[in-house]
Amino acid sequence: MEQLLFVERRLTTLEHKLDSILDALQAREASEWIDRKSACALIGVSERSMFDLITKGTLNREAVRNVGTVKKPRYRFHRAKLLSQYFNRH
Repeated sequence: MEQLLFVERRLTTLEHKLDSILDALQAREASEWIDRKSACALIGVSERSMFDLITKGTLNREAVRNVGTVKKPRYRFHRAKLLSQYFNRH
C-alpha cells in the first residue's frame, strides 16, 4: 500500500513537470511567430512587397500562417524561417 502511494506521488510530480515543459514550449513557439509589421521591419520590405513574396511562393507555408479567415487574412510569420526563406530566394 505504501509503495502504491509512493508511485502515485511520483506520477503526479512527473505529470506536473511535463505540464510545465509543455507550457514553456508553447510559450516559446508563440514568441517565434511575429505579426506582419514586425516581419516587414525584420526583412526591410514594404507590406505590398511582403504580399508579393507570399503570392510568388518565395515565402511558403513553413514561414507564413494565416490566423484570420480566407476573406480577411491575418498573417503570422515564423521569425527564423522567414529570414531563411527571404535570404535564400533565387
